[in-house]
Amino acid sequence: MKGIVKMEKIKKTWVSVGEKENLIELLKRCENKQFVKFVKEHPMECFPPIYFQHFSWIKMRFDDLKYDFENDNDPLLNVKTYPEYYNEEEDLLDFGDFDLSRGCNVGEEPQINTNDQKSFIQKERQQSYIRNNHKVTPYEIIQEKQNNKNLDLVINNYHEIIPALKCLLWSLDNEPQTTKSLYFYIKINDNGNIRSFVKEDYEFLNPIIKDAPKNGFLELEKPSKDVFLYKNNTDTRQGYFYDGKLMSFSELVKTSGIPKSTLSDRLKRMTVQKAMDKQV
Repeated sequence: MKGIVKMEKIKKTWVSVGEKENLIELLKRCENKQFVKFVKEHPMECFPPIYFQHFSWIKMRFDDLKYDFENDNDPLLNVKTYPEYYNEEEDLLDFGDFDLSRGCNVGEEPQINTNDQKSFIQKERQQSYIRNNHKVTPYEIIQEKQNNKNLDLVINNYHEIIPALKCLLWSLDNEPQTTKSLYFYIKINDNGNIRSFVKEDYEFLNPIIKDAPKNGFLELEKPSKDVFLYKNNTDTRQGYFYDGKLMSFSELVKTSGIPKSTLSDRLKRMTVQKAMDKQV
């Protein structure tokens, strides 16, 4: 896949690197192998540098080219660009039922190749923001944490998203994260169906997230005009997300009846929900 796009001709930013990863994922999962072959034979014509400068343009460009290719149009005559106001990845990166966080369709069990996972984590750090002179992306932080702990949380309604995010951020050492990376590990209980968020959910979730800094619940960092990173307003954990709200460790012990040492050990190894399950 290295030959798809000559990244040395594109300024390496958090956006461009992310778009390259999105393109690789799209090509890997595309069932039309002839179209994939066409893209590989015409990489720069299909995806000029401009498409790596805006979040979600790759997905839209990919769909347009595929449509032209499959309908006997010349894809290389398509020079369409997209409105810049689409600058938040969660608004447009629609991969249907495919759950990128688990590498499989919603409702299916992932097939994890441990060697590939290890190789991915150990690859060269890519630029997003710099902390302690070290370049690291929010997605990489989540991937590393996920190796050691299951981070999945389940909310019952949209208004539980803020306490769930705060708990998740503390589990990630409170490193700033995009909404996209955070949404990977939060599910919603939709009348008994535990599912990942879909595009329709964002209409209700995104305004709550955007108001969180203004209301003092989260802090917002903007490395660039197209990138929004959220973190807690304190590095000290103030609670664990359980039963729709943040609960202190003492409250969890009192609610569950589980000995402090046992519960503390569980919280280091599993989600709060599983830790509170007395049958574990």
